[in-house]
Parts: sequence; C-alpha cells; structure tokens
Amino acid sequence: MTDKPLNKRARKRLRQQREAEEAEIHFAHMIFLSEQLEADGFDGLELRPVDLQIIGPFDGSPDDVSVWLIFDTAEQAEQVRTPAVLAEYLDHARAVLRRAGYPQSGVDTLGMAATSLPEIEAGGGRFFYFR
Repeated sequence: MTDKPLNKRARKRLRQQREAEEAEIHFAHMIFLSEQLEADGFDGLELRPVDLQIIGPFDGSPDDVSVWLIFDTAEQAEQVRTPAVLAEYLDHARAVLRRAGYPQSGVDTLGMAATSLPEIEAGGGRFFYFR
C-alpha cells in the first residue's frame, strides 16, 4: 500500500477540487463567452460597460445565454436600453463570439440587456437583482 490514507480534511479538499474542475468543464461555454466579451470590452462603441453578468442554462449548453451589460450610471444604462443602441451592442457581441469560435447556435440565441450599478444596489445587490 503506497497511498497514504487520507484524513477527513484531505478528503474534503480533494472532493472540492474535483467539484471545481467538473464545474469548470460543465460551464465552459459561459466561461469562454465571458472571457471573450471582457477581453473585447465592447471596444469601438460609445459607452463601455464596467462589468458583465452572464446568465446561462444550468445544463451547460451554449444556447440561450443572457448577457447583462452593467454601466456606471442609470443614465448610461437607459441610453443603451433603446432598441437601436442595444442592437448595436448585441451585434458587436455576436461578431466577437463568432470570430472566437463560439457555437453558432449560441451566437444566434444570445440575449442582452443593460442595467447600472445604482439599479443593482437599489434592487438588493447582484444576488437579488439577477434572480
């Protein structure tokens, strides 16, 4: 017997490490999408979001993912919420994802909305706002 028996703490660390690796694989599409959009930063558009909130399906598929653009002020978010401007941001995000090799079905079903930090705080924080 070459393996040393693991105590309770070591087993827990090993289990947590395995669970983290499985979650990374399961949500790989959302992680990839987030990395690509954050790296691009919506460069070339008038208003740049300060953060993103990615909400996707729990089955790990690349389809039906929603991207919330988070801006500094409510005025900026309101400006981006207009249909024409939001369509520009959505087209930009789809072009970035298409170039990066994101699955086409995910690009076609991508959704987008805009909000601001003050609106999120007024809504009770991220957990309650995006619930």
